[in-house]
Amino acid sequence: MGQRAGIGHEGVIKNISEHTVDVVISSQSACASCHAKSLCGVSENTQKIITAIRPDFELTVGEKVVVYASVQNAVFSVIVAYVIPSVILIGIIPCVLALGFNETIAAISAVGCVVIYYLFLYLFRQSIGKKIKFTIAQIRE
Repeated sequence: MGQRAGIGHEGVIKNISEHTVDVVISSQSACASCHAKSLCGVSENTQKIITAIRPDFELTVGEKVVVYASVQNAVFSVIVAYVIPSVILIGIIPCVLALGFNETIAAISAVGCVVIYYLFLYLFRQSIGKKIKFTIAQIRE
């Protein structure tokens, strides 16, 4: 497996279609590898399905692969998911306070604007998802 410019996660192919490949990746919390995780109950291990562009080489269901996202995709995702909502949250509060409302109304307004923003993202998830492309590389042993 060669080095690629991007962020990669190992996964297993779940489904192969004409143009895409569905890969299941396991996402673990930082404490998932802790020796006391069975006693703690805080550790988390979730599975996510990533849809990637089907590559030119042959793949089979159940094969282990690495799914890559470019650094640009990662930066775009962080900006859309975290930076913009933070700016909305921090920007709305002073504006509402400047209009003469109290802190409670300002906080509720800011959270409401962030909820509307995430609703907007949800409604346009298909078009936003087209901007984020994943690629696949085989694991060579």
